[in-house]
Amino acid sequence: MNQQIALKKYSAFTLAEVLITLLIIGVISSIVIPSIVQDTQNSELKIAWKKTYSDLDLATRKIMADNAGNVKSVFTNSNSLKNEYKNHLSYVKDCNEGLSRGNCWHASGVPKPFAGTSVPYADIYGNYPSLILNNGALVSIHLASSSCTNGQAGITVCGWYFIDINGFKGPNIQGKDIFAVYLLGNTLRVMGAPNDPYPPSTTCTSSSTGPGSGLGCSALYLYQ
Repeated sequence: MNQQIALKKYSAFTLAEVLITLLIIGVISSIVIPSIVQDTQNSELKIAWKKTYSDLDLATRKIMADNAGNVKSVFTNSNSLKNEYKNHLSYVKDCNEGLSRGNCWHASGVPKPFAGTSVPYADIYGNYPSLILNNGALVSIHLASSSCTNGQAGITVCGWYFIDINGFKGPNIQGKDIFAVYLLGNTLRVMGAPNDPYPPSTTCTSSSTGPGSGLGCSALYLYQ
């Protein structure tokens, strides 16, 4: 009988052992869980970027088809280009140039670069015409050249768009939830594509700190 009691006594965990075990679990969880949550969020943002880009690309193809395959000299300003996209995208709100900040795009100072502290292009060009899509994404539309002759490090473009794929929610960072594409005369070109002025190797890294920081992630994540 005494042997049975002794066996039961020594087979149980002491309170100290339980507390130490819980402490170890807590420490491990505090290290592992945030990383898992971050990885999950990043994956969701990349999927949303691909879906939103697909919608924007399809709308652009329709606009091209309506204009004999090329938009060169078709639109006179950013507002007219934005209004054309309204015919091909499902949206809940639109803002003309000068009215976007805080309404259809972020207020000044909200968008951040992928790394560093520079004011990103997504903020510098933040007051151009914008759309809020049905899925909550924000699309800022800038027509830089009606004749599609704006030079970007060897690329001739009509303009460029910034897209925040989860709207006004955070993190509002270029290369995280804010991406960008060029409008060419006959197609879209995602920033960070081969021979782009914002290659992923230099603008989608922790060492890229200028206003274009993060823009190369647009192509990197789209084609992963």
